[in-house]
Amino acid sequence: MIERKIEKLEQLAEQAGAKLKLLEAENASLKAQVKSYSDSLATFERTKAELREQKTWRNRTRARLLRLNSKLEHLLEAAQAAGPAPEAGGGDER
Repeated sequence: MIERKIEKLEQLAEQAGAKLKLLEAENASLKAQVKSYSDSLATFERTKAELREQKTWRNRTRARLLRLNSKLEHLLEAAQAAGPAPEAGGGDER
């Protein structure tokens, strides 16, 4: 009877050892997933910051281009109102 109990304990110990190995492998896999998710999150956060910077740059550039376009339109209107410009002959006079 004691021998059967000892055999049963040995079987339980072997099963527990096998289960422990499976759990350790699963734990390692989960740790790798967490690291991957953490790296992905960091990349995502960097990308969001870059996107915000690019949107700001785009909006500023668009505003500058609109101001420049407005100035050019006013200059063209003024030039057209002044009449046809004489054609420059041969050189750039600066």
